[in-house]
Amino acid sequence: MDDETINRYIGTLTDKLIATTGELARLRASINALRFVLADALDRDHPEKPLALFRQLEQKFLGSNPSAQEQKEAAEIIDAWKQGGGRGDA
Repeated sequence: MDDETINRYIGTLTDKLIATTGELARLRASINALRFVLADALDRDHPEKPLALFRQLEQKFLGSNPSAQEQKEAAEIIDAWKQGGGRGDA
């Protein structure tokens, strides 16, 4: 496989990853909205208490996610590729 084909595949993969990242951001925004509605329903006078509990639970689950480091590394690789102009010379 030549460099042009590889770069085209990497570009397509990057475009799909960027689109997926946008979808993930929308999903996170929706989750946050639901979190606020639920926190208000659980404790109308002090919604910050359930929100703090949600944060603790999220940190516990994210801390045990083995793919979190892999996702971070993949994002760093893509950023480096994009900064190099997508030519693989970053």
